[in-house]
Amino acid sequence: KSALVQQLKAPVIENGGHFVCGKFDQQQQMEPLSVITAAFSNLCDMLASKDANELKQTRAVIKEVVGSEISVLVSLIPTLSQIIGSAKSQPVKVGCIEALNRLKYIFRLFVRSIATPARPLVLFMDDLQWADSVSLDLIESLITDGENKSLLFVGAYRENEVSQSHHLSIMIHKIERKSIP
Repeated sequence: KSALVQQLKAPVIENGGHFVCGKFDQQQQMEPLSVITAAFSNLCDMLASKDANELKQTRAVIKEVVGSEISVLVSLIPTLSQIIGSAKSQPVKVGCIEALNRLKYIFRLFVRSIATPARPLVLFMDDLQWADSVSLDLIESLITDGENKSLLFVGAYRENEVSQSHHLSIMIHKIERKSIP
């Protein structure tokens, strides 16, 4: 598995794309989104280390696409502030379901802003059998985003640890029914 990932990573980076990865852990299930936020924190660190002109362009695109909702992401991924500066507005307090739907929408916007045909994004997540349900919901949202053709999601899991009623199995079946390429 590791060799396969490394074979995928090198050409993506060599051709100007972004490659981020995360590994779920049985102990981290109590910390929803921790693996995803860590992966995107690493991506933000990489983006922030680009030359000044590229950083300026990245900042402008993220601010334009995500808009005033950027503060939601900065609260989740503090390293994003290295790219966009400080978020001027505070996230509006909403109910639990509204907050999850809002987060999924804003995250899709963010990924659209950084995953482009010129700079595609490969997101590799390992040990999905231990992913928390909020992370799986967010992953499903990113995978099924019909407006983003520049994201490749690669997931790995131990099939023998995932039953038909497991949240991951349910997510996979929903994605298969949507016929996502």
